[in-house]
Amino acid sequence: MQKIHTLGFDETLFWDVNLEKIDPEVDSFYIIKRVILRGDKKDRNILYSLYDNQKILEVILKSREIPESLKEIYQMALGENT
Repeated sequence: MQKIHTLGFDETLFWDVNLEKIDPEVDSFYIIKRVILRGDKKDRNILYSLYDNQKILEVILKSREIPESLKEIYQMALGENT
């Protein structure tokens, strides 16, 4: 898998980390959470092409930082009825 700085995300999303050290496989929880909370449509589209809906939803539901209302929206949008 490519390094995050080559994928096209707005690099200001990851202002607090060294982009050379972020691995999309290892750091998927961090990347998904950050894009969901702070990314725009372009960033979310990159996210959807990088990870499958199940992985994205898993992170959203586990994250303590994502509001419940946003979790519910993503559950409906990604087809999960739990």
